[in-house]
This record gives sequence, C-alpha cells and structure tokens, in this order.
Amino acid sequence: MAQGACNNPLAEPAILGTSAGAALGVVIGLLFNFVAIGSLGAIIFGIVGGLAASMATLRLARNREDQASVVLIIVGIATSATIAAVVGITTSMISRADARSVSFWTWGSLALTTGKDLWILTPVVIIGIYSAWLIAPKLDVLSLGDTRARHIGINPITTRRTALVALSILVAGAVSTVGSIAFLGLAAPHIARLGFGPKHRPLVLHSAVVGAIILLIADTCARTVAAPNELPIGLLTALIGAPILITLVRRNMDLWRAQ
Repeated sequence: MAQGACNNPLAEPAILGTSAGAALGVVIGLLFNFVAIGSLGAIIFGIVGGLAASMATLRLARNREDQASVVLIIVGIATSATIAAVVGITTSMISRADARSVSFWTWGSLALTTGKDLWILTPVVIIGIYSAWLIAPKLDVLSLGDTRARHIGINPITTRRTALVALSILVAGAVSTVGSIAFLGLAAPHIARLGFGPKHRPLVLHSAVVGAIILLIADTCARTVAAPNELPIGLLTALIGAPILITLVRRNMDLWRAQ
C-alpha cells in the first residue's frame, strides 16, 4: 500500500513515519491511562497518530508531482527519527513498572499478545484489507504517474489519501498489538511481487500472507536464539529489511540522478 500510494519502491510504514506515528499515538494514550496495549482505544489512537505522520511526510516531501524522489525517503526517515525521540521521551514519563514493557513493545513482540487482542484486531484487519482491496485498482493506474492517472479520471491526491487511511488502519492495528516491527512492510511486498506479480489487488493479500510468515519465523528465532531470554522481533526483521533497502537504493540511484 505504501509503495503504491507513494509510487516509490522504498516506501513502507517505518520509513514514511506511519509506524512511529501509530506508536506515538498509543504511547500518549497509555501515558494518560486512556488505553491499554492491544485495546480498541489503542488502535484508534494509533490510527490518528499513523495517519498524521504519513500526511506530514508526504506534505513535507512534496517537491515533485509524482513524488518518486529520494526526498520522500529522507523526509520520512527524519520524521520517523523525530517521532521516535518523542516516543522515548513520552515512555520515560510512564511509571517504571510499565516503562520496561512499553520499551520492549515498541521494538516489536508477540509476548504480550493474548487471544482477546486477536478478537479485537480481526475486524480492524478485515476493514483495512477490504479498504486496500477497493483502492488497489486505482493504485495500478497511479503507478503510471499522476498526469496519466488524471487523464484516465483518477484523482491522485484523493487516491493517495484513501490509501494512506487504509494503511494507517492496518499499521495501527498491528502496532497497538505487537509494536513497531521494522522493515516488514518493505520486505513482504517485494517478496510477494517476485512470486505473484505487481498488480495491487492480489499483492495486498499475498503481502499479508508473506508478512505473516516472516513474522512467525522472526518470532520463533527471537524466542530461541537467546533462550531463555527473548529478543525483540523488530531487531531481527531489521536484519532482513536493511539489506533489501540498501539493494533498492542502489538500483534506483540512476533514476534519482536523472531527477
């Protein structure tokens, strides 16, 4: 969704600031005792935070019509870093008993997930995937560029915002339950695209399946590599996603120079 909405192969929730924004929304809710991790309230706070961060990144990076520029990535990384700092400051204000769990959660962990969390998360995921499914054909057109999309009758701005709403719903649901898991949103679509093609409708479902498989593998490794201790899942997915990001950057260097 992020890559299609931004027409950029490097776009993903962590780079756009969506994950960090969702985490900040949840942490603010925890600070004022409005929500608990995995609750419906946490998801709502996460949606607001994630959507605000994504919109801010796109607005700050709006240097070209199609936004297919390295500027988007630079601004997104800066936005994520800024929000992550605010999350750290906010976490330090939470009681010491909860701060350790929150700090571990922000790196991504399934350890705090319960069956009740899954019941709450299921309708959120269904709504998010259905929204992504509906907007997917327009993202196929958007990949041709904003100008061509307008000629066909697609409003790029509306399409992009709708896609970001769907993305924020999915990211907020995941972050409020298992925390921020770095680069999973980057790796899964590219792996799914290799096996099933670039069309966004099948890609939405295949990316979800691939992402779930990667998550389960990473969780298994996190529980066994340093047993009896458990590593944050985000550390392991970063080891997978970082090389993919570097490879994609190298492949797109010529395009960015041309811009």
